[in-house]
Amino acid sequence: MARITRKTRFCAAHAFWLDGADDAENRRRFGLAARRHGHNYELEAAIDGPIDPQTGMAMNLRDLKAILDEVVRAPLDFADLNADVPALAGRLPSLETLADFLWPALAQRVSAAGLTLAWIRLYESEDLFVERHPHSAAALTLHRRYDFCASHRLYNPSLSEAENARIFGKCANPNGHGHNYELTVAIAGEPDPQTGLLTDLPALDDAVGETLLRWVDHKDLNRDAPFLSGVIPTAENLVVAFWRQLAPQIPPPARLARLRLLETRNNFAEYAGEDESV
Repeated sequence: MARITRKTRFCAAHAFWLDGADDAENRRRFGLAARRHGHNYELEAAIDGPIDPQTGMAMNLRDLKAILDEVVRAPLDFADLNADVPALAGRLPSLETLADFLWPALAQRVSAAGLTLAWIRLYESEDLFVERHPHSAAALTLHRRYDFCASHRLYNPSLSEAENARIFGKCANPNGHGHNYELTVAIAGEPDPQTGLLTDLPALDDAVGETLLRWVDHKDLNRDAPFLSGVIPTAENLVVAFWRQLAPQIPPPARLARLRLLETRNNFAEYAGEDESV
């Protein structure tokens, strides 16, 4: 068995607008997104299947490209998602709605070829995307990326200077060092039946900003964030501490599904809250 992933892209326009609400209500709820605007979308599709001993492939990529062209690009590329796609009529064309629209057709076409659609990932921008899985406690997740820069020192005060230097190397530098961090917040739940959204995005941004970013952005992680007091600020410890801060603040009915904290392009830590002893 093998898993292959293929990307495709399309550009489309849309507006977040509920027909049953007046102009003022739509603009209050959706802000600038209530204006017609466009995105360069990117879709990744992961396919599982046995490797054909004759070809060495799970699926000929030309065949997969043809499926993606038919199911994704044909109806959506250069389209007005509010007006040009009959299956989306009356629905808010959010990432969640688009993933729900694309999944059945893609899964059916892949299944007809004797393979399995493992997941799809649909990007509206590099900072916002959804994932759709077939069988999972979090079948649909919305991912939002945030950036912050901070300094820290990896140091355990119960150990000697020599032991700290041996364990943490140059990261134990007494004057600290800094990183440009990327935090990806994944939330899960059932989309709102009226809007199709998992959460109100501005409310999520406010929660992350107030709960985390104001304490860590342009800060010393060893000194400036009260909830990190006594914590060795490794990526692993940080992502667990961030989870404990943020999980209770996610706007309901969505829930926090996973955090990913990228410290450098070579290393990141993830946490899903399964084991609070981690």
